Amino acid sequence: VFLNKAYENENSNVNTNTNADNNNKAVLHTMRMLHVLLSVL
Repeated sequence: VFLNKAYENENSNVNTNTNADNNNKAVLHTMRMLHVLLSVL
């Protein structure tokens, strides 16, 4: 229960920056996938 509460608090804090974080994650993910594809070739 304590972990669940801490997790909820973490989520509520994160939600303020969700859009910016998601954009950054999407870019990083894309770059990572490109890097993996290039290294495979």
